[in-house]
Amino acid sequence: MKHAILPALLLAAASAPAPATDVPKEFRYLYGSAEAAAITRESYRALVGLALERKAERDAGKPLTQTVLASGSTLDHPLFEGCGGKPLAAVFDVDETLLLNIGFEEWDATRPDRDGPWPKDAWASWEKTGTDKVAALPGALDMVAALRAAGVAVIYNTNRNGATADYTAKALEFAGFGKATPGVDLYTDTIGDGKKDGRRAAIASTYCVIALAGDQLGDISDLFNAAALSVPQRRAATALPAIAPLWGQGWFLLPNPVYGPPTRGTADDVFPDPALHWSPVP
Repeated sequence: MKHAILPALLLAAASAPAPATDVPKEFRYLYGSAEAAAITRESYRALVGLALERKAERDAGKPLTQTVLASGSTLDHPLFEGCGGKPLAAVFDVDETLLLNIGFEEWDATRPDRDGPWPKDAWASWEKTGTDKVAALPGALDMVAALRAAGVAVIYNTNRNGATADYTAKALEFAGFGKATPGVDLYTDTIGDGKKDGRRAAIASTYCVIALAGDQLGDISDLFNAAALSVPQRRAATALPAIAPLWGQGWFLLPNPVYGPPTRGTADDVFPDPALHWSPVP
């Protein structure tokens, strides 16, 4: 009898589903939640609406202004140049703005040593080998199609390595965005400094950039990533009188609680006002 029971127990154990692997909340939100998907669609619908408004203004003969900050700008005093007759364009970050890096993030979310340093070498490998393990953000393909139909060029500006630009183009094509050409409509980090203002200026020298979109403030301007800015100061900068009106009126941000400057800060940074601290009363 014992010999008959043992194979049955082994069979049951082999067929039992493996226990689910838990992942940090930020991954659940960005890659799994309906809320994140809805916010993305909402943001990109607003971007298309603005682009159509700007195109109508151009068609009516009204002068347009760049959304790229001009040289000499500060956050207190942003400067913008006129577009003249340059063709219209919208400029997008790539990772977690147009592409969901599902393959890499699944690996990152479930690796046992994820409390250690960010895995640079793994990301370098991902840029080359993960081109078919990505997906478009919800609403991104519809948004890009609507912009192109309206005659607005779609330009990619990413901090992916310039040496892997061809692989980034393959990932974009796999996700449904069509062919991208490095140096033409795909700008990458060929210097390695992680800064985008120089590339934005180059794009604005050719195009009238009517919209900037990303998941980090650095996708709008490197000024937001100045080392002198503390976490509370960086947050406050988005509400400066000359900056606040630009959100949704040329500047668009998407949620990314997984990595980058948005995830930084101690408890004192995130909750800096002691007058608003609270604890339960016994």
